[in-house]
Amino acid sequence: MKAIFRTLFLCAILAIFWAPRVSAQSIPPAANKGPDLTNYNLTFSDNFSSLSTMCNDGLFKPSCKWYNGTERCCMSTTDGSGTGMFPTPLPGGGSLNPYSLISGGGLNISLTKVGKYWNSGVFTSVASNKQGFSQQYGYFEISAELPPGPGTWPAFWLLSKTPGGELDIFEQYGRSPTSICITLHDWTNHTNSKSNCFDTGVALTTGYHTYGMLWDANNMAFYLDGNLVWTVPTLAIAKQPYYVLADLGIGSGWPTDQTPSPSIMKIKYIHVYQHN
Repeated sequence: MKAIFRTLFLCAILAIFWAPRVSAQSIPPAANKGPDLTNYNLTFSDNFSSLSTMCNDGLFKPSCKWYNGTERCCMSTTDGSGTGMFPTPLPGGGSLNPYSLISGGGLNISLTKVGKYWNSGVFTSVASNKQGFSQQYGYFEISAELPPGPGTWPAFWLLSKTPGGELDIFEQYGRSPTSICITLHDWTNHTNSKSNCFDTGVALTTGYHTYGMLWDANNMAFYLDGNLVWTVPTLAIAKQPYYVLADLGIGSGWPTDQTPSPSIMKIKYIHVYQHN
């Protein structure tokens, strides 16, 4: 049910902020390279040199960094195709693991169509019982190359351990390869939610780019390639611990009959810092 409301709300946000009615927001010149992290410590990090810390049964283990099966979301089609996030079995049985390592470090997430069924992945830093890594405040950053093609829906985001809060550091829709949305959801009261969808002027599907959020009790500041692109006062619902998610979804209301298969999101790293 949460995933349905999330999709409906995103569609409403997009109807307000997206496409012709959105005035382009240019990214400022590369005058700075992100926030000053001098007094911050690295608290969580993965450069994806191994898949051994990605666990698929949803059960907490001290050796795991990432879990599949905690969150079900981010898959909807307009062409009648079925969808599922790994490790959901494929129709007829069996499974298709969407994760593979990139030579030299990094992770591929593959969105693949098998017959009339789309398979992809969403991984989280907590198990199904919410044990694992979560943090209140700090700097959260991903380096990623996004997939081209209509219908693709990659994202890097956070969820509160207590249901109600969602911080989308970026979402991107393949129909517009230079644009992103940053959305802060308060699912307990939608009027508190905030969103900023804009054209970055940067081709996000032809190379790696960094997406970051510096978050404290007063403000939430968002960065693209080290450049500040948006700052808002911290939402009341954001004053609690959140855990980390990354995924490659499909649809969110956009047509999917021409979505390429496979579509691949490449992740170089995910890093989290906390003020010391």
